[in-house]
Amino acid sequence: MDTKARLEQVLRDREIANDAFNEEILAIKAMLAEEAKLKLKDGDYGYASHFNRKAPADPRMYLGGHHLGCHGGECDDSPLEFISGNWLDDLKRNSKDLREFEVSAQNLVEGFTARVSTDNGETPKVVIKIMATNNWCYTLEKVQEIHQKLGNLIATAKRDAAKK
Repeated sequence: MDTKARLEQVLRDREIANDAFNEEILAIKAMLAEEAKLKLKDGDYGYASHFNRKAPADPRMYLGGHHLGCHGGECDDSPLEFISGNWLDDLKRNSKDLREFEVSAQNLVEGFTARVSTDNGETPKVVIKIMATNNWCYTLEKVQEIHQKLGNLIATAKRDAAKK
């Protein structure tokens, strides 16, 4: 094989190899994009940017990976940007009575307590006590826990009030 033919063969081989590399890169990018999507389960809800930018955030509820309800009569399949919670989990948690809970801060002096009170036979109410010497500061996970448990206390208080 002469030098010119050898050069042409090397260039063809390189082009074939480059095409294969580019295909592999595209396949890996597609896999990464798929992995980056939020994994939804039945009942998840959260927020997605709506294609109609008049509404900056459109709350979505999902069942089987498909959103329920539409914004302004129009639907799209915008993916959730974050999952706020799961309404099936919320219903299950709030169906059980919770009379009191406490969340401790990083030191033993500070904390957060809440309870359902029916003192003096009054209509049930939720009593909240925040013990803090400085700023009241918890991690996002702790604040979410407090939020969920407060919802549970409210549901318990409403059930108690309905019994009266």
